[in-house]
Amino acid sequence: QMAKFVGEKIRRSILDGEGFEIGYSIGNVVAWIPAERGVLSGKTGQPVELWQAEPIVYCLYEEAGSNEYAVRHPPSSLGGEELELDEIQEAIQAYSEADFERTWCKARKNQTIAKIAASLQVEPNQLLQCGRRQPRQAWTR
Repeated sequence: QMAKFVGEKIRRSILDGEGFEIGYSIGNVVAWIPAERGVLSGKTGQPVELWQAEPIVYCLYEEAGSNEYAVRHPPSSLGGEELELDEIQEAIQAYSEADFERTWCKARKNQTIAKIAASLQVEPNQLLQCGRRQPRQAWTR
């Protein structure tokens, strides 16, 4: 029954040491671990069911001129994590509320995507224009 979250997409914030969002990751829920397996909650110390999530991509915020962009990176430096029920529900909701249409990079005035990417020293297809930031939990690094 609770395996229903497997296959869902999630969004998780990447936070700095002070709790500010410095990027985010998009991932998939890949497995469910029932409480009977004896995994203990990091919050309560009691047996808890968990959902394994693996990141697909992550983006870190960078500035170019007066605009801020999220630069895509492959997930190789982020590991997967095991999330408790409240965390998985929050991450699924965050993904459903994300406005991905609005966040794709759009050039402004005399800036082109190529110029912006060059100023950040990244490939143009790695560039996303940032939307609103929302404080959420970070992927464990």
